[in-house]
Amino acid sequence: MSKEKRYNVIIDMDIYAENDLEAKFKAAELAEKLDDELDNDAQVVELYKRDFGSLVSKTIHKGPLRTFEGRLIT
Repeated sequence: MSKEKRYNVIIDMDIYAENDLEAKFKAAELAEKLDDELDNDAQVVELYKRDFGSLVSKTIHKGPLRTFEGRLIT
């Protein structure tokens, strides 16, 4: 058995999109790319909208986001 330990990490980043749907799609694609490349079960947990220079955030989506055949699955 491997002596490696398992860790969870929370990463906060900005995604630029024209609208909420595009932001969801981009976030889902990014998580899937990380999961494919690193086999690390990457997933979107929550998506927020925050205007530049603002400290106020609006929740856009909670829960996993995935894509299938070019379509967003929520």
